[in-house]
Amino acid sequence: MAVDVSIRGLSYAVPGGPVLLDRIGLAAVRGEMLAIVGPNGAGKTTLLRCIYGAIRPSAGEILVGGTDAARLSARARARLVAAVPQETGIDVPLTVREVVEAGRTAHAGRWLGRDPAGANAVKRALAQVGLDDLSNRHFPTLSGGERRRTLIARALAQEPQVLVLDEPTNHLDLRHQLELMTLLRTLGLTVIVTLHDVELAARYCDRLVVLSDGRVDAIGRPREVLTAPLMARVFRVAAHVSHDAPGESLRIHADLPGPANDQGGAGATRTTVVASAPLPPSNASHVANLTE
Repeated sequence: MAVDVSIRGLSYAVPGGPVLLDRIGLAAVRGEMLAIVGPNGAGKTTLLRCIYGAIRPSAGEILVGGTDAARLSARARARLVAAVPQETGIDVPLTVREVVEAGRTAHAGRWLGRDPAGANAVKRALAQVGLDDLSNRHFPTLSGGERRRTLIARALAQEPQVLVLDEPTNHLDLRHQLELMTLLRTLGLTVIVTLHDVELAARYCDRLVVLSDGRVDAIGRPREVLTAPLMARVFRVAAHVSHDAPGESLRIHADLPGPANDQGGAGATRTTVVASAPLPPSNASHVANLTE
């Protein structure tokens, strides 16, 4: 079982400020879809930024394909790990094709490289995300879902080994959320994604990493991780977790804790989360509970 990303003893502290990540250890298996979940301020985005090199950890190491990422140049790292952050960083009226071509700078070393291999990679990336017909549209005119797919195509044009995405479903309606998560499962890459929505994480991802206060609280398959005690401890909700037949569905009914909610009385706030039957397996033929 090949491991694409291995993180050992990773910590990150803001200079002169708080510790945001504390001795993180985890591994991503080749071809799996791994979700990082947790409440606001848990350290999800900070961990992702360490993985793709936007910030340098205070301690620990990140291995990508067995190589210490800290020893790689930015261009070499970009050929292994491609990132889709929350912010697009694109304010100029580039076309969809031009945005995707920008992903080739990790290989060609110049803006909008036109080498034959790059042209094929761009064409393939556009096809993978279903944007062939929109390649000449200007990026600012796209819908939220189309923009997300464009940024994923840009990352795919890098031809990476690992794809990391920070809250890719933010600001998308339900249909576009489902389409995006389905797309991520079909890419044939190791995918590491941060999500607020545990329903989406449970439905689409092979394993979950639960962060709380900058530490790993749990790692495992969704039905192993999303238990009532964990929901109370990490998310601070009173939850009832039920399982249907093995391999089918996981249901979480979560309430804000308190006497009114316990009795279902006035003022009770109830959220029902249903994780549907899992989709067909990803390229990860076997996924264990890996920690480093």
